[in-house]
Amino acid sequence: AYGLAMLAFGAGALVQGLLSNAYASLFTDRLVGVGARDLWGDGARTSFAVALVGGLWWGAHWHRIAAGNRASEARVASIYVLGIFGGMIASVSGISIAVFTVLRWVLDANRANAADHFDVLPGVIAVTLIGASVWLYFGAVAHQDAQASPERAASGRRVYRYLSAMVGLLTLGIGLAVLVGVGTGLLTAPTGGFIASNDWWITPFTSALTSILVGVPIWVRQWLLQQQTTEARDPAERAMQSRRIYLFVVFGIAVLATLISGSIVLFRLLEAMLDGDLRLEVFDSVKYGFGVVVSAALIGGYHWQILKEDRAAEEGLPPEQRTQRAVAKRITAVASSEARAVVAAIATAAGARTTYWDRRDEAGAPTLDDTQVAALAAQVTSAPGDEVLVIVDGAGVQVIFL
Repeated sequence: AYGLAMLAFGAGALVQGLLSNAYASLFTDRLVGVGARDLWGDGARTSFAVALVGGLWWGAHWHRIAAGNRASEARVASIYVLGIFGGMIASVSGISIAVFTVLRWVLDANRANAADHFDVLPGVIAVTLIGASVWLYFGAVAHQDAQASPERAASGRRVYRYLSAMVGLLTLGIGLAVLVGVGTGLLTAPTGGFIASNDWWITPFTSALTSILVGVPIWVRQWLLQQQTTEARDPAERAMQSRRIYLFVVFGIAVLATLISGSIVLFRLLEAMLDGDLRLEVFDSVKYGFGVVVSAALIGGYHWQILKEDRAAEEGLPPEQRTQRAVAKRITAVASSEARAVVAAIATAAGARTTYWDRRDEAGAPTLDDTQVAALAAQVTSAPGDEVLVIVDGAGVQVIFL
């Protein structure tokens, strides 16, 4: 993770520096050299060094040390949390800043010089490119890992869509909260100041519009795609653990945001009421808190309705399917280093996560064909609990239910 962060930061800084020089030479009066010494200054060399060290560090671990451990929880977390989710956040942030910059230029009557206003674009492009590269790479890795098992492929698509939907929904929720806050501020402005002086509303309104324009397409696309899959396989799809995690996390955040912001708003209003000082300015001071309450209540209410529908559908599931949704198989493998490939094949076929305990003796590794691997994977998936102990030596593989 640290090596990947160094690689992304160094590469982003290097691209940003090169684009900044190009932008300055094209759109400003600042003279920028075109020789190797000018383009390859101290900043570029430092960024390259950081990217090189991080790339070597990450590459050595990812492509050599962890290459054969495709079913481990650490690898899955790296792919979906650090790679896909992290790259997605960076890309969406870069796109949001770019959209905000353009909208700010369009809406602001007191706009500055165009070259000065858009001088953030080199950094924005760099962040978006690096984030998109990380996102696409780990998305391809996840797809490749998932091809070994149809169930794993479906699970990978499901997790990817829910992560994407969560990013889009978070962006949309922030934009909606700020938009309601701006509207509240305009409505509670002093008499004659519906649109107050200094155009205070332009920046928050632009931010809200940017978040909504960026968040809505991401959330609607990913959520509707997953909802179509869910309705096609209803009710089994509704019982999947990744779906329940997504819904409960979103609903929990919405409830917390509603309670915290609602408490602050209510406290300020009651305080002003008891002091006999309930004026429009009080409502103006809590406008963004009120916006958070409205946004979180809408999002929480919608997902609460989805949870109720899922629960109602789940009641029609057979008992064995209800148990299956709560059981995510985890293999604890006692094996030598040469037997890890055998365990990885079994775990991949079973769609299970793996933790290794290295054997220090010369236990060896068995030679298994596809039929034997499938039989062992079936034993793992048939375990009544969620944990399975697998002991591997040269004589064969022993599966023990825990």
